Amino acid sequence: MALFGNVNSGNNTSGIRNTQNTVRPQNISRNQIGSAQYDALFKQYDLDGDGRLNTNNKNGMNEIDMLAKAYEQSLAQASGDNSQVNSDFNNFYNSVNNFAQNGDTSKVYRDGQEISANGKLDDQVKQGQTGDCWLLSQLNSLNDTDYGKEAIKDAIHKNDNGSYTVDLKGVNESYTFTPDEIQSAIDSGNYASGDLDAALLEMACEKHYDAARTKEAEKLASEGYSQDEIKNLLDSGKKSIEGGNGGSDIADMNPAPGSFYDKNISGLLGIDAEHYSPLDNNESREAALKLKSDNGDKYATTFGSSYDVESKQRFEDGGLHEYSIKSVDKDANGNISTVNVIDPHDNSRTIPLTLDEYNKMADNTMTISSADPTGKAKINDLKNQDNETLTSRGANNMLDGNKSWDDCFDYLIDNRVDKQSYINQCGGLKNFSELYNDKIYDNNERTNLNRAAYECLGFSETDALDLAQNPKKMAYYSQKYGYQY
Repeated sequence: MALFGNVNSGNNTSGIRNTQNTVRPQNISRNQIGSAQYDALFKQYDLDGDGRLNTNNKNGMNEIDMLAKAYEQSLAQASGDNSQVNSDFNNFYNSVNNFAQNGDTSKVYRDGQEISANGKLDDQVKQGQTGDCWLLSQLNSLNDTDYGKEAIKDAIHKNDNGSYTVDLKGVNESYTFTPDEIQSAIDSGNYASGDLDAALLEMACEKHYDAARTKEAEKLASEGYSQDEIKNLLDSGKKSIEGGNGGSDIADMNPAPGSFYDKNISGLLGIDAEHYSPLDNNESREAALKLKSDNGDKYATTFGSSYDVESKQRFEDGGLHEYSIKSVDKDANGNISTVNVIDPHDNSRTIPLTLDEYNKMADNTMTISSADPTGKAKINDLKNQDNETLTSRGANNMLDGNKSWDDCFDYLIDNRVDKQSYINQCGGLKNFSELYNDKIYDNNERTNLNRAAYECLGFSETDALDLAQNPKKMAYYSQKYGYQY
């Protein structure tokens, strides 16, 4: 009897052919044939574990031919009566056979059903096996805004041959994925399920970060770093989209756009947004939450937490997970009552948190972004308020005789601190320098630490070293860099 039209044994590379001699798929995945009940049988015949039944697997074996022979033996034992063959095995074989004869490889399937992108994130996105909660949380939060929906729609295009092209307009990059590449990604379980748009955006971001990581590795190698050091610095043992901290990376670190460290998905999509990461205190966070409560569709909001916010338990491994904020409710008095959170493991469900629960579990990686002109202005107001707070706090630490050098130095390196105001509040550069020297505990390091402080104030390396070695030039350098003397 002829199984699968003509199934060739051995190292068949010609593909499975139907009676019209048309080349059929050389490999078939469980998603293409459907039904999770076939999983055990599928794994039994997927001898190389690649998630496909191949006519020529990586070990040179014809897995489909082996399935056909096993079915032929079962049928012979049942005296040619296929109703007597184990029903699951019979259905499994028929499903594989049907796809081998009639399957359309210009389409993408999940559990036997064709899936396609529709230019939006549907309310059924579930994070895959990759640790990219930071990415999916940003996509979920952008999907709550008009400008985010538009950017996602504009990024994904289906081509006539069944492939998809994803445009990352913010870095002027485009990636096209064939149906087979997309099917392999779906079969892997590494990418989001429930929505092809989300998976395509993950795939495009991964391509971008792969290239950015390679470029960064080359740069580090040219600077003398060893391969082991580079691997550790760039987490080269992980997928390039695995691990990330959207909040601090976007609003605090301000990495170079398009670099391996740039975890700003709105930036990759070409959205001109203003970003704000509140100070790690309840007052600052609540000010950001009030913006979301007043005009939720103008703001994309995420936060990191060391808690499973649904169970209210800390993660045992000490890790962080990133969530998005769907909406914020107020009580009759206008006070925040509920923060409605989305876990990227299932964006169809909203987890309500009281304000106290949110403040307890949210860490300092909350980020609120907006591309709306009014929203951007309000975010800048919050940033200015925080900058004034940080500047005053840093100056007070410097004036406080009980504060150590370490307590003071962090404010020097914080880009949010207004350095001119900081020095003025310290009583001028001369007084700042004297206060700073009083806090240096290692006299042997005095010159280097002073130079570091001046560099943080914007001095060139040459000028910083010169002033550190020649304090009498304080008036000259104060005038040169525009500081109060």
